[in-house]
Amino acid sequence: RELSPGLRNSCLEVLVSTAEGEEVMVRRCPEFLQQTVLLTLSLMVEVPHDPDWVTKDHQLDKGAEENANFEFAEMAMDRLALAIGGRKLQPIVFPLISKCVSNEDWKMRRAGLMSLSQVAEVMEFKQIPINNIVKYLGDGHPRVRHAAANCIGQLSNDFAPYIQDSCHKIIIPGLLSLLVDHRFPRIQTHAAAALFNFTEHCEEELLTPYVDVLMKHLFTTLSQGKRPVQEQILTTVACIAGSAPKAFSKHYDRVMGMVMKVLTTARSKETERLRARAMECVSYIGMAVGKERFKPHATQLMNIFDQMIRAGFMNDDTTKQYMLQAWTRIGSAIKEDFEPYLKHVLPHVFMAASKKIEFSQAQLNGKAILGLTTSLEEKATACSMLCSFAHDINKGYFPFVEDTYKVMGPLMEYYLNDDVRSFAISIMPDLIQSTISAVQDRKTDTRYLKNLFGVVTGRMIECLQNEPDTDMLCTLVSAIQKAFRVAGPLAKNCLNRKSLEVVGMAMLKLLNKSQQHIITLEGRRTKSEDMDEEGIAKIEQKIAEEDELSLLAADAIGVLIKSHGTDFLPVFEKLGPRIVEMLHPKRTVTTRKYAIFILDDLFEFIGEPAGRYFPQLLPWFFQYALETQSPNLQQATVYGLGICAEHGGKGFDRYVEKTLQTLGNAIQHNRKLGARASDDTKSATDNAISAFGKVCRYRSSCVDLNKMLPVWLGWLPLQIDGSEAASVYSMLCALIESQNTALLGQNMRNLPQVVTVLVRAFTGPLGIPPEIRARMVKIMRQILTMPKNMLDVLAKQVQPQVMEAMRKITSG
Repeated sequence: RELSPGLRNSCLEVLVSTAEGEEVMVRRCPEFLQQTVLLTLSLMVEVPHDPDWVTKDHQLDKGAEENANFEFAEMAMDRLALAIGGRKLQPIVFPLISKCVSNEDWKMRRAGLMSLSQVAEVMEFKQIPINNIVKYLGDGHPRVRHAAANCIGQLSNDFAPYIQDSCHKIIIPGLLSLLVDHRFPRIQTHAAAALFNFTEHCEEELLTPYVDVLMKHLFTTLSQGKRPVQEQILTTVACIAGSAPKAFSKHYDRVMGMVMKVLTTARSKETERLRARAMECVSYIGMAVGKERFKPHATQLMNIFDQMIRAGFMNDDTTKQYMLQAWTRIGSAIKEDFEPYLKHVLPHVFMAASKKIEFSQAQLNGKAILGLTTSLEEKATACSMLCSFAHDINKGYFPFVEDTYKVMGPLMEYYLNDDVRSFAISIMPDLIQSTISAVQDRKTDTRYLKNLFGVVTGRMIECLQNEPDTDMLCTLVSAIQKAFRVAGPLAKNCLNRKSLEVVGMAMLKLLNKSQQHIITLEGRRTKSEDMDEEGIAKIEQKIAEEDELSLLAADAIGVLIKSHGTDFLPVFEKLGPRIVEMLHPKRTVTTRKYAIFILDDLFEFIGEPAGRYFPQLLPWFFQYALETQSPNLQQATVYGLGICAEHGGKGFDRYVEKTLQTLGNAIQHNRKLGARASDDTKSATDNAISAFGKVCRYRSSCVDLNKMLPVWLGWLPLQIDGSEAASVYSMLCALIESQNTALLGQNMRNLPQVVTVLVRAFTGPLGIPPEIRARMVKIMRQILTMPKNMLDVLAKQVQPQVMEAMRKITSG
């Protein structure tokens, strides 16, 4: 302790940075980890005694504590947890925390609770002693109660919604007990913040019984509490309104009266944060209660905001930031009715989004460092606003499309901030949608749309080439997909063949590159001797992210096919060889699966003209339909065979016999697995059954239905794939309704099996659409109206519980 605080913090920084940079090595050195955690905890105990602490404004006091040893140590504990992970950290840190919280020294108890706050996010919920933590809300020392509230607030985020579902009966009353104790304003503030965190993740049904008592105490504290407490109360009230809007509704008028009064009277520098929180509160409440109830207040709010702007309040960074966010929420609440305000609001938003970021010099442990100013946060907020306005106002946003693109287009490659980049990318489809609406309303012509679409998609493809981050690549590909989806058939006129080919090739290259990354990651996972469980988990997370990117890229090609139809065929001539190469057995199973996904879309959305590729491609389908060791690949392939039967036209007739044989073999093999079949295998089987039915339905002239339909019936009901249930059971109902003899058999000998399938399908777990369920009920009622002698025969041929279930279904 004789060393300076800055030097001690620097020493701790070395230890923590080592853990972050060499996490595998550190996990294998329990002594190093034990000592680092112990040293961190010892620094967390060094909290200065300040009898006035409980009444100080936490915002004003925050700067004085930021470089203190205990604050630095708390951040270090969080970094250690993220670097090391819960498996290795839990057996070391939990015994130390247990000793701390049972100590007579309040500083030790506080340090234990704060440590738990920092490490809990990497632990499992069942490891967290919630009941014990809640007890410390009633501790004899205010700093410990404060730490307990902090811990509950953090856990409410880390373990939502499990903590809300299982612990609401003890947590809400515990926090309320701190909220109503006006002797300790700082603890009141923290209790209100913890309530915000807790209620934010509550289901409406769970929170509703508490709303009245919460609002009663929040109203009391709002009218009697000190300003910092009032600021947090406003935010908590807004959160409750959003989580339980129906129960909050009766408190709406009273809350709005109080908040509007704050906005019209709190005009001094000292009330800056209170004014800002009031803006936040009222706009969140507007989103919660809906357009009709909120609209009159929205008009008043916009007038108040206008007065604030004229009075120069936009020169105050806090007011500006909160007003920008409030405008966004008001726009989301009243949607197209916000259009008249756009011309007044957007100049401020464009200015904030375009603002050049300034750097400032700050001191950390006595050393000068460069830091970003709040302008970056303001810039991100402004970009977020533009996204919301473009999406929510849609048609009315068209006059601002061009100016928005001028601001947001360059920001798609703004590598200083991921949020800014993401917002800039995400807004592009909405600008296209707004322009399409303007074309439809004859406010502009298709030439403008064609130019905008070409510029936007071209820029996004350029960004693909340079973007290093997997998550951002997913955002880019999703935006490209959405752009083509919203354009629909109009996309045909927006890009020429060469440009379309560029987009398709970019997606294909991205897919293959992502698959190659997965191979590299899997190699590291299996071959590295230095890899431990935490390291493997991180690699698996990266593999999952790359796989998501691959799926998005494959889906994007499908969207291109759907939007362009037969116009895509010349492009496929260029892409086809690369896709066929992806089908080769030397490629990974997932690569082959995504190639099949693309071909499924080709056959579905282009239809019969795509049949020219059957000779080249269907042999791969027949091969992979029997790939029983790779059920995801099998599922995609058998689904595609059903698509070919439905959309392939007469060109598919020559493949019908081979298709039925292949599907039958796949189904029989998978069904033999019985209870050993995985869910993926069951899904593949269901898709094969559905495809078999489609062949019988759409290529009936090539099928011996008297033989094949009873076989198909024998495989029903489906086991797991709800997405196929609608088409399968719709076909079954249609065959029964038409009294199809191939299905029902001569003299309806297959009726017992039909009844069994109907009942088991109806009572099974799959989500059958209501209209098909209604058809099933009608069919079962007709069956029960048969003559008694026929029903008696039927009853002897089906299980008693099936007949009982059918009667119960039809009596409802």
